[in-house]
Amino acid sequence: MEITTYKENSWLGLPVDLGWPNVNEYVLYCDKDGKDSVVGFQHCFQATHFIEALIDNDDYDYIDKDKDIIVTDSGVTIRCDRLKDIIEHEFTIREMCWILSPLFLMQIHYLLYGERSDESPPILGRKSPKISKSQRGNYLGIKPLAAKLGVTPQICRGMLRKSSIEKPSIGWLWKPDEIDNVVKELKED
Repeated sequence: MEITTYKENSWLGLPVDLGWPNVNEYVLYCDKDGKDSVVGFQHCFQATHFIEALIDNDDYDYIDKDKDIIVTDSGVTIRCDRLKDIIEHEFTIREMCWILSPLFLMQIHYLLYGERSDESPPILGRKSPKISKSQRGNYLGIKPLAAKLGVTPQICRGMLRKSSIEKPSIGWLWKPDEIDNVVKELKED
């Protein structure tokens, strides 16, 4: 195996002394308001999870398709030589179950909010406050929906995210009379 000692960094145009074989196939250069982070992943699905968590539901535009750079509406810039592959990646069932490590979640938190902390990172992507079981009342969640579809709750969440169904303001909860419509819409998608 050949060890690469210098590799041109196309982002900065400077040679970088690696000193070890480049094991990260997908290296993301992320920036927001002068805060930057460089993260590497061995597999496309891992980079896709990171970008999905970073972008959340933000819209984005390619600003230079040749260099694979996107900018989100909230001002996050992401560059990777294989960005198009990452964004268009479709998860397998196993890949869908993979989760980001706390280190990556802390990097996302730093980029979005500008704070570095040794504490546990916040859970990203929650748009609505969590409601207690007593507040749920007669609402049905992911488990009953997954049972009606004959899939696991994780797969059900993935199906919901990919579908055209808008997430209710109280989270993935529905009234019992609405759950059959949700099942029907998911089966159509």
